[in-house]
Amino acid sequence: MRRKASCTKRVWEQRMRTTLTADARNFLERECVRENQDMVKLAGKLGLLVEFVDLPPDLSGRLVRDYSAGTKSGFKIEVNKYQTYTRQRYTIAHEMGHFVMDGVAMNRADEHAEMSMRREPFTGQEYEARERRADRFAAECLMPKTAVSECMTGFRGRACDLARVFGVSESAMRWRLRELGLVLQSEMISRSLRRTSDPYGLLGL
Repeated sequence: MRRKASCTKRVWEQRMRTTLTADARNFLERECVRENQDMVKLAGKLGLLVEFVDLPPDLSGRLVRDYSAGTKSGFKIEVNKYQTYTRQRYTIAHEMGHFVMDGVAMNRADEHAEMSMRREPFTGQEYEARERRADRFAAECLMPKTAVSECMTGFRGRACDLARVFGVSESAMRWRLRELGLVLQSEMISRSLRRTSDPYGLLGL
């Protein structure tokens, strides 16, 4: 899966419009209810083992079938041990999404026994749809709507502070806040200054 330093608004909105399966929704509502949860333990609730291993720089992680791991599911998540803490958390959540929503298909077809998060172009509509679903799952898993809304008041809507609390990147938090319709304090100040110094909105052209 291709990974860039930042995500365009169009791509993010496409991911957030993706509909999750009933199983995914039930898991999120039952288990993902607060900030900065232990992702390894959360994956364990799905019967998934998480291993931090030596992977190529362009590979953040992958969901691998491995019955020798001794898990109930027969799958494990391999995570690139050299990447950042926030990237590793996102990778785990993303691969959990693949397992919850694509696990049945993977069990039925050997060619789907491994799903990777490589930084490479999409190779088909089915692959792209699966990646969008996994991204949506990861966003809701790491940044639950209720928890984010409750923390907004205490941190005055500052994305950098909220990102630290939830263990995600600042850019991911900013997109999540926008998707939830929660205006950042910094954006409110910026808009206020613009109205004062640029009443006709020319600075935005």
